[in-house]
Amino acid sequence: MLLVTVPILFITWSFAITEPAPRAISLPGGALFLTDMRQIHGAIMVPITVGFLTGLLGLFIVSSALESDRRLVVAGFLPVEVVVPRFLVLTAGAFLISVISIGVTTIDFTPASWGPFVTGNLLSALIYGLVGGLSGILFGQMGAVYFMFFLPMMDFGVAQNPMFFEGTPQGWAHFLPAYGPTRILIDGAFSPGFDATGGLVLALAWLSGLTLVLVALLTRSVQRGGAKS
Repeated sequence: MLLVTVPILFITWSFAITEPAPRAISLPGGALFLTDMRQIHGAIMVPITVGFLTGLLGLFIVSSALESDRRLVVAGFLPVEVVVPRFLVLTAGAFLISVISIGVTTIDFTPASWGPFVTGNLLSALIYGLVGGLSGILFGQMGAVYFMFFLPMMDFGVAQNPMFFEGTPQGWAHFLPAYGPTRILIDGAFSPGFDATGGLVLALAWLSGLTLVLVALLTRSVQRGGAKS
C-alpha cells in the first residue's frame, strides 16, 4: 500500500501547494534555464519519492531475509542462489515505484526529454535501494530506518534540489549518491538534448560499486551464519 499511495499523495500534494514563481536553474551543459517552482517540483519530487521508498524497501528486504537465507545455506543452497533473488525483488520494486511516481508527476508535468528523465529516476531508485540494503546490514534495522528517513531527504530534497543554492548543486553535493542521477533527470526534464554524460558515468559507478559491496556483505553474512549452524 505504501509503494502505491505515497507517490500519489506526496507528489500530488506538492504540486497543489507550490506557486509557479519564476526560477532560473543551471542545466548540466552549463546553460541557465528559466522555469518556475512548480515545474521544478515536477522534476525533483519523483527522485525524492523513489529514493525514500526504495531505500526503505531495500532495507527491509535485506534485513528481514538474512536469517532465512542462512537457513537456506545450511540446507544446501549456494550463497549466490539465495543472494540473487533478493536483488531481483529489489529491482522489481524499484521499477514499480519509479513507474508509479513518474506516472503521477506526468499529470501536471511533462519533461522535455523522456529518456534521460526516466533513466535518471530509475538510477535513483536502484542506487537508493542498494543504499537501504547496506544500511540494514551496517546499522541494524532500527538505526537504518532513521538513516533512510534522513539521507534521501538531505540528498535529493536539499543537496541536489534546484530550488536551493541558486539552482546549482554545491561542491559537497557531488559526493552524495544522488548527484549523478539527479543531473541526468534535470537535464531530461528541461532540455531536449543530452549533456549529462558525466552524471551518467558517476551514477553507473555508484550503482556498480554499491552492488559489489552489498553482494560481498550478504554473501559473507549468509556463509558465516551457515558455518555457525
